[in-house]
Amino acid sequence: MIESLQVYGIAQNANTKLQLGLMISISKNYRARIQISFKARAHKSTLIAKSIYSALNPDTKVSSDSEATRISVHVNNLFIEIEADNIASLRAMINSYLRLINVSYKCIAS
Repeated sequence: MIESLQVYGIAQNANTKLQLGLMISISKNYRARIQISFKARAHKSTLIAKSIYSALNPDTKVSSDSEATRISVHVNNLFIEIEADNIASLRAMINSYLRLINVSYKCIAS
């Protein structure tokens, strides 16, 4: 006598495994630390760094939950720390801040 066993469920093939893999979100933090040094006369380079810090600091207060930015100044160095949940956001934020610093520097220098 042959017995048959009936089992109910989902057979996992390549498509269902892929879908399950996409639904599982692993949070990874991406970070960038940037140091920009201004080279001019000692007093002038410090003023430039502080001026750019003052211009950019309010933007760091407004950020989403998935992004964080910190900015600080020490003598003639400007330090920026950026954190994001994905690499695309990190890259976009780095580009934005570098452009803002460049524009601010051009306004101050001219």
